Amino acid sequence: LRVYAAGSVANLLFSFLCLFLLLSLLTPNPGVYVWSVRKGGPSENLLEPGMRVVQIDNLKVESWKDLKNLRRGYLENLPGFTPGQEVEILTEKGSFRVKADNFYSENQGSLGLYLNWAVPRAEFLNPLFAASVTVYELRGERIFHPLLYRSSVPWPVIDLLKWMFVLNLGVGLFNLLPMLPLDGGQMLQALLERKLPKKRARRICIYVSLAMLALVLLNILPYFLK
Repeated sequence: LRVYAAGSVANLLFSFLCLFLLLSLLTPNPGVYVWSVRKGGPSENLLEPGMRVVQIDNLKVESWKDLKNLRRGYLENLPGFTPGQEVEILTEKGSFRVKADNFYSENQGSLGLYLNWAVPRAEFLNPLFAASVTVYELRGERIFHPLLYRSSVPWPVIDLLKWMFVLNLGVGLFNLLPMLPLDGGQMLQALLERKLPKKRARRICIYVSLAMLALVLLNILPYFLK
């Protein structure tokens, strides 16, 4: 079992070493920023990606904690926020009045703004969040970005460390899946062979591998079919 797990453990340890270096070299920028503007939305031609949002009507925005009612990253469902309402958005580049539409719901207003902020370092201590970063980055949703972080080294170095972290973590976790011929499948078979005849253990591993393969395909196919 130790032999089978050695490769995956090495990948995981190296990935977290890269993550540690990333967090050591990056300093989160304070504030909340316009990440993107929905095409055809009420904020189009008014606000631009990169603008730092300072205030939304009477709500001062100093950090992500001020936007606890933010859903899916889009400005909606804030107190007293309804379709047709004019909302004043104050940024570092000026003030803008935006009329909310009903893109998501007849009863909830949306400004068509996607906001983003630097993830606090403490969040990366959560293994589940660290693993989710891999998914975000592979989908093109950048967590580490010059808009959100200041770097003490050139950004190509940050990009290199980021992809070393993402790829090693992804490979390490994937290799631990109980699916032959991956290391996780070999470990499962070795454990079963301690209690069951070799042929039966092999048959169970094949069934488990097919089930895992089906789950993997069901999760990744939607991204290719879009």
